Amino acid sequence: MKKTTVILALGLIAGSFGSAYAADQPPSVGQKVSQLESLWAAKSPSAQYEYFVRAGEIASDLFREEREAARGAALVLLKNLLAKQSSAPEVGATDLIARTKVARFVLDNPVTDDPQVRYAQLNALRALLLGVRRETIRDYVPQPAYVNLPASADARVNQKNNLANSRQAQLQSMDRELSQPILEQAAREAIARTVAAGVAKELLRDSQTTAGEKAGLQRALDQGELTAGR
Repeated sequence: MKKTTVILALGLIAGSFGSAYAADQPPSVGQKVSQLESLWAAKSPSAQYEYFVRAGEIASDLFREEREAARGAALVLLKNLLAKQSSAPEVGATDLIARTKVARFVLDNPVTDDPQVRYAQLNALRALLLGVRRETIRDYVPQPAYVNLPASADARVNQKNNLANSRQAQLQSMDRELSQPILEQAAREAIARTVAAGVAKELLRDSQTTAGEKAGLQRALDQGELTAGR
């Protein structure tokens, strides 16, 4: 009887240690992305700013995570970021910076063994690119903005100009960095005639895609059709 009691006691002790060990483990990257949503629920400008800052930090860490887990988390994070809109001046360009960081990871880590996930990846990148172009003001001229505000200047106008300048600069940077690799990946899917080739067709129809980009996508789609017909 005593022997059985000792064995049971040892088992309970081991179980408690196991539970404590599990509780002490840092959250997975997927859990971090999920937990982040509670910040946005607060709806305050400061919470929205913190949301995008933390999203950027998670995005920066994606390259250090286990690849498969990071791929899934990155796609969820990118979709979540694309669904968030804020007009709070406190946010500045932090939302754009976070989206850029996640997009870099998604571009560098395409899923090749699951057509539906690959489509979801590329479609999210398409939405990101087109959103960037819709917000970008063509031929934008930076507005006067001061670090040390003169007594004669309007603080609200200065804040508005500073926000516009920072966002337009970041948007232009995103377009330069991300447009070519996104369009190239869409073209490759079109040539291969995968499920994700549908993204190339959507880009072809969108007014934010330039004439030259549309010509390249059409060539890729035609090449895919020609190869399939052989």
